[in-house]
Amino acid sequence: PKATVVLHPIFPRGWDTPESRKHHEKERANNEKVNRIIRAYADGKDVLWLDFNARWTPNGWGVPKELMADAIHPTSAGYDLWMSELNPVLDRLCAE
Repeated sequence: PKATVVLHPIFPRGWDTPESRKHHEKERANNEKVNRIIRAYADGKDVLWLDFNARWTPNGWGVPKELMADAIHPTSAGYDLWMSELNPVLDRLCAE
């Protein structure tokens, strides 16, 4: 009952190529709809929202292959990015 939940959005998908955009556009739009629903659960106290999706897409749309080799799932570098964003939040919560 004293746990704090940390939510974050479904990660973006797709590389910055015309083919990848076409293939992933619909799913990304659906993910954004789901992300809006998920975000509504965050109250800033017991449920936190951690959105770092912009870090996955440094050029504005496509995810670099070094972060998602298959355009969907994080690579080890992608997990490093994820943890670089999550660790400060977990450190703060554990210190409270």
